[in-house]
Amino acid sequence: MKKVFFPLVALLFFGACDTTRPAANPEESYLMHVECVPGATTRKEVLLLLKRARAKDIKVDDQGSNLTIEAAYYKTDNNIEVLEGIADDIRLVGTVIYVDLRDNPKPVREIR
Repeated sequence: MKKVFFPLVALLFFGACDTTRPAANPEESYLMHVECVPGATTRKEVLLLLKRARAKDIKVDDQGSNLTIEAAYYKTDNNIEVLEGIADDIRLVGTVIYVDLRDNPKPVREIR
């Protein structure tokens, strides 16, 4: 019994000590960065538009006179044309100052 029990416990114990990997490589995702004038209506409208695709890691930063919203998108889940259409729709919102769609320099933390 000891011959079977000890290797089984060792396997479970050392298997739990493995390091975790990020959900994806940075090259596998896009980042949409939006800067706008702060306001509840603007915030809701931009977030609604960003969620039309499968947005991950949505980050809202309200600092003084600027509202910055970022969302990551997996390249395999979202077509670039769809994301560019969303960016164009966000640009039509009157209080939006700047919209940028680029490759994500960081790994996406939120899983699919």
